Amino acid sequence: MSRHIKNKSAANVIKEILFFILLTMIMMLPIYYLVITTFKTSADATNNPLSLPKVFQIEGYIKAWTSMEYPRAFSNSFIITVVSLTGVLLLSAMASYAIARKRNTLNKIIFTFFSCRDDGTLSNEYHGTI
Repeated sequence: MSRHIKNKSAANVIKEILFFILLTMIMMLPIYYLVITTFKTSADATNNPLSLPKVFQIEGYIKAWTSMEYPRAFSNSFIITVVSLTGVLLLSAMASYAIARKRNTLNKIIFTFFSCRDDGTLSNEYHGTI
């Protein structure tokens, strides 16, 4: 067990776990609703929005697959993702090299900003270059 949990009583740990389970269920409700509704008819979705469908219907998926060109949409998304990711990687690599190598106040501030972790401490990997 971690040091954080050892300092708490068992009742508090159980309360936290139950709280997070409830929070997870609240956050998963829209996803559940989305998935379950796709298998229902329109009337069934209107009358019983959160219940399981009486009969699972996949006609909506078949209609969507035939009416929309999924292979083309996938290839468009793939091309856009690859091009944008390549651009971001190239530009960030060039910018990080310039920020790390050029010695001026602005670059030190930017470098320190990007060296900070989420907890507010500096990462210890590049302290020698600041």
